[in-house]
Amino acid sequence: MIDNNTREAAIEFAKKNKNRIAKELTGIAKYAPDSVPISVFMAGSPGAGKTEFSKNLIKLLEDDNERRVIRIDGDEIRRFIPGYTGNNSQLFQGAISLIIEKTHDHVLHQKQSFVFDGTFSNYCKALQNINRSLAKGRPVFIFYIYQKPEVAWMFTKAREIVEGRNIPKGAFIKEFLGAKDTIN
Repeated sequence: MIDNNTREAAIEFAKKNKNRIAKELTGIAKYAPDSVPISVFMAGSPGAGKTEFSKNLIKLLEDDNERRVIRIDGDEIRRFIPGYTGNNSQLFQGAISLIIEKTHDHVLHQKQSFVFDGTFSNYCKALQNINRSLAKGRPVFIFYIYQKPEVAWMFTKAREIVEGRNIPKGAFIKEFLGAKDTIN
């Protein structure tokens, strides 16, 4: 019952605040529109190294100081939602999805380059996101980061100790297999 209340409260918060949060994350003053905006999607299991790769990729893309790239990452968006503690991360997936969707709307509309740091484990959603970028005439890049499952799980558990964000083993397996299936 408490879990359902937490989940529902998070979704309600996201519905009421998604536009405000998306605007904060995509402010044009910081992230000017690009003449040729690019869409980059990360794929891979939790603990594979997507975040580290995406942050380094952004450094490379911004190297000429003419482009600013927005990093869309559900893990960073969780901090906006009241009640999130890290060990209850699964309860916030629905709320995170609403905010990410609105953030994605903003970057597409505002012609901003972005790196979408997610697992790509939901084929239908991945295809929809790619098609939205292609419909805007954007170049689309997908980076699949693979890590052996036992190593990725070890990194996921280590990150839980440092950051407090828990990913249950069942969710890890689902994301690991889903990302692989989507890419294939």
